[in-house]
Amino acid sequence: PYQLGLDTKRIKGAYTRMGFFEAKVDSRIDRQDNAETVAFTIVEGPRATARVFVSGLPPELPEAYVLDKLELQEGAPFDYELYEDGKEAIKLLVEEQGYPVVDLEGSVVTVDRKTHVAAVSYRVVRGAPRSKFGKVAITGVENFPDLERAIRGRLAFLEGEIYTPRALAETSRSLYDLGRFSQVRVEPDRTALLANVGEGG
Repeated sequence: PYQLGLDTKRIKGAYTRMGFFEAKVDSRIDRQDNAETVAFTIVEGPRATARVFVSGLPPELPEAYVLDKLELQEGAPFDYELYEDGKEAIKLLVEEQGYPVVDLEGSVVTVDRKTHVAAVSYRVVRGAPRSKFGKVAITGVENFPDLERAIRGRLAFLEGEIYTPRALAETSRSLYDLGRFSQVRVEPDRTALLANVGEGG
């Protein structure tokens, strides 16, 4: 009975994540001789639709553009997985505008059971101002000056250009194409960046 109760809760939770916030799940055990058959009865109820809000976006990124890029669209059936995916999607969109330190706070789902609407709210928190690429430090090839020059020749960005994670990804692919490395990491020095922010820089 204990395990059956857990399974009943799991099924209800699965329906809740799909927006069926009023779903009812009942279970019973039918016994015949030495056999026991578990039966679940599910009443889905209405599925909630989504309302999506985004705040804290930088001026370079219109809210309408961000909302259009999300998989969870206004008025569409609510889906918790799409809601969660939206966090990373928004974060990446903001980073692509030159903000290397981004977080999301206050991402909540509130449900109006009368109108069957799930209101989704994302709040963007930028931990650093819009940034540009600075000097590039290369480690692991100190004894190979020709290889270091080849690496610098494959950078997908120039010093002074607006930072984008897309440029880092393109650089990483280009370096793998050299066929000289089993592992390549191209990443911003966020520690130094946050230190400069703390100093007012």
